[in-house]
Amino acid sequence: MQEAERRGTNPVTVSRTSSILLPKEGQVAESKGDRPLKSGDVYETLRALKQAARLREPYEVTRFTGLRETQDGVLQEVDVEVLDAGPDADPHRRYQVRASAEGKQTIGNLARTPREAMAGMHWNKLDS
Repeated sequence: MQEAERRGTNPVTVSRTSSILLPKEGQVAESKGDRPLKSGDVYETLRALKQAARLREPYEVTRFTGLRETQDGVLQEVDVEVLDAGPDADPHRRYQVRASAEGKQTIGNLARTPREAMAGMHWNKLDS
């Protein structure tokens, strides 16, 4: 008998690299292989995490990587994470953006949209 069955839980993949166990009655989404969860599944998983794992502020995290030109005109590789608390969150606090480059990090304020969260960031904190 597999561990998840013995404990009465089912694994639910929430990203390509991590998985969680939810109680059977709380299972709301399932991912097959590398297929990402659909938006509705993600939001149901956020709700289930609040209940099953008692997480206070779960976020779906979407990661991006790209090149950014610093104020000095130098290109640097930047990792950007957009955090989405889902449609049940306070609409003014739904999104947050974090960025890092070369050991430096900046975090934006909570906002209504990803664009608004990015606009309020201090991108110059990533400059050399």
